[in-house]
Amino acid sequence: MVRFPAGVIVVFSCGVGTTLMAGGTAVPGGVIQSNALWSKEGSPYVLSVDVLVTSGTTLSIEGGVWVDLGGNSLFVSGRLFAAGSAGAVIQITGNSGQIVISESATVASQFSWCQLTGVDVAAWGPVPSFEFCTLIGSNTAVVMKPSSTLRDATMRFSTFENGATLQLRNLRNLNLLGCTFSTLEIPNAQTIDVRKNTFFGDSSEDLCLSLVGMNVGGVIEGNHFAKCDSVFVSGFNGAFTRNTLAVKQVVVDIPGGAWSGNDFLFRPSQELIDVGRFQLSIPRSTFRLNDNNFNDEDPQHPLAKVLSVFGGQGQRIDAERNWWNRVSEPEIEAIIDHFADDPTAGFVDFIPFRVIDVVPCAS
Repeated sequence: MVRFPAGVIVVFSCGVGTTLMAGGTAVPGGVIQSNALWSKEGSPYVLSVDVLVTSGTTLSIEGGVWVDLGGNSLFVSGRLFAAGSAGAVIQITGNSGQIVISESATVASQFSWCQLTGVDVAAWGPVPSFEFCTLIGSNTAVVMKPSSTLRDATMRFSTFENGATLQLRNLRNLNLLGCTFSTLEIPNAQTIDVRKNTFFGDSSEDLCLSLVGMNVGGVIEGNHFAKCDSVFVSGFNGAFTRNTLAVKQVVVDIPGGAWSGNDFLFRPSQELIDVGRFQLSIPRSTFRLNDNNFNDEDPQHPLAKVLSVFGGQGQRIDAERNWWNRVSEPEIEAIIDHFADDPTAGFVDFIPFRVIDVVPCAS
């Protein structure tokens, strides 16, 4: 690594450097083999070719630093420790550059108070943690795909904006707190803790949340889903509670947990006129649907169907103490498709039901 004093402009002609603005640090391609610090006084740090942080080595980035990947890759077999603060945010720009966490890494990297624009972060090994970070642009993504060993992942108070995405695979425990997403896909997790996040789609056709697994445990609590098409949850045996959902539909496949205290506000949809907005497929005997609100966004045009059950023949589905936006048994029966309409479906037991909307909303 070569550092230049302010006011100096340097041009490398050997193919491993770059042309810099006045001041800053050129990071020549090659290997960082001992612990290194990229300090604010040396900012910006500009990569002209790929760089590798070797195993057992930590690259620390100080608050207020700007790192420009310039379309190149920063490979991390050791650890990347990017620790900014509220008053000294780390800027990482990529022009489609990458930060790649190697499968051979043994210590998780950390990003705090960072803004990433045009950067892909791909974790094949230990999953990095993110706190108070902002990720911007459709060419910005965090891809957590441990390739062999199940890993833990933590993301807190971070925001994905303007098409930035988060992709998750093969996780053991996932902790998401206070984040903002447009779309989130969670396949193959064992246990999840998803609390107080906001899912705000970029368009009305977005899938806010897709959770696909088998016997997934944990909790999804206090989240807000808005301005998106649907939520899809499959194989979740945990608690889905105190969430607010302003969506067109919710599809729940092979559930075994408890859905309680949620506030569903179903948005108008011409495509779903004759289909239940809460679609329940092959529920397990342990599934519960209690103390929820089911409301229509447009009270002048009430929904024809609210709940549809597919499969589960002969099974009682506990759906007691819900508010259905109707106040009589025949009215509620008319908006539920179950055994009475299809002999192969389970039986929805909705009595007793609430006669007033009093379900507490998520904070």
